[in-house]
Amino acid sequence: MLTNTLSGLFLLFVVYSTIGWICEVIYCGSIEKRFINRGFLHGPWCPVYGFGGLLVIGLLEPFKNNIFILYSAAFVITGILEYLTGWLLESLFNTKWWDYSERKFNIKGRVCLQNLLLFAAAGSIAVLFVHPHIAFVIDSLSARTRQYTAFGLSAFFAFDFALTLRKLTDFTEYLTRLEVFVESLKEHYEHEIWFKSQSAAEMFQAVKEHSLIRNGEISERILQKIDSFSEHYPAAERFFAKFPSMQNKKRLFAIQHIKQRIRTRLNRRSK
Repeated sequence: MLTNTLSGLFLLFVVYSTIGWICEVIYCGSIEKRFINRGFLHGPWCPVYGFGGLLVIGLLEPFKNNIFILYSAAFVITGILEYLTGWLLESLFNTKWWDYSERKFNIKGRVCLQNLLLFAAAGSIAVLFVHPHIAFVIDSLSARTRQYTAFGLSAFFAFDFALTLRKLTDFTEYLTRLEVFVESLKEHYEHEIWFKSQSAAEMFQAVKEHSLIRNGEISERILQKIDSFSEHYPAAERFFAKFPSMQNKKRLFAIQHIKQRIRTRLNRRSK
């Protein structure tokens, strides 16, 4: 089959990445009652589903006549892929991007039984019903059309990946700066009666209120930093909107602060 060529495999990867993105948007949108552009990248694709689709199809097509083996193997493959993806992202960015700890039968919050059952079912359906039609369409394309299409899409993917990586780096640096600033406020003012330290928002508000009462005690530089960290930061809020269960124990106050800002903005929109 022509889908065994490099361009054909890449097109399969794109198709399954897009199908995965659509499923994520529908599933999360039905829960949140709003559109959420799921996945790290900006485009309508989730690469983890692309890799998962290729793995499931490549490894399990020989077992499509045995539904028990097909489903069981899809369960294992998708579970390993999601676990490794979660572990890798946590290792690279020191952040837990999704957390299933509150669900039953989970492994370190990276995978859970409920999702794995759904992924296994989706993988089985893909092997039995979806992939034959997708492969037929890709195989029907001429070699030149397939190559040009794959080249064009790979350029979009590369640009999207580079842009997202840059924003991820900026996002991580922003969390670090915010957390360092919050800790410095606690260190300087936690002994003061007026200071509140339950959250970053409370700290900022307490410092600003005290600056109005005791003019000159709080430096202008600190007030400017508070204003800068209180401003709307679309890139940070975008990642939290995509991954609302994101956690980072070392950046606890920073994450809580941004989540609170997102909730406030959404409440304002709903009114």
